[in-house]
Amino acid sequence: MPKLVCALMILFGATLVARGGASAPFSDIGWSDLPHAVRVLAVTAAAVALYTTLGFIIAMSLMLFALIAFEGRNPLAAVVYSVGVSLLTYGLFTLVLKSPLEQGILGF
Repeated sequence: MPKLVCALMILFGATLVARGGASAPFSDIGWSDLPHAVRVLAVTAAAVALYTTLGFIIAMSLMLFALIAFEGRNPLAAVVYSVGVSLLTYGLFTLVLKSPLEQGILGF
């Protein structure tokens, strides 16, 4: 599996290099979405920093909730979605793939 991932990364990287001339110049890119990108970067950095302390379920739930809440969505729907996705992902990795994820201070 690692060899397949490496081969695909090389293939996709070569594709990006080959198709790089078809995109617009860097100076033509609009920066109107920069505040959104900074918020996503900050929330993701906080989740990475707190991952080992809080554990997978709590850290990912908080990250998804923050990303959804910053978009102005319904907070209740954001909670249900973020917790649901985190629990399903945790179950997939721990039960199906037998790959344990980080357990936080609460033991899950």
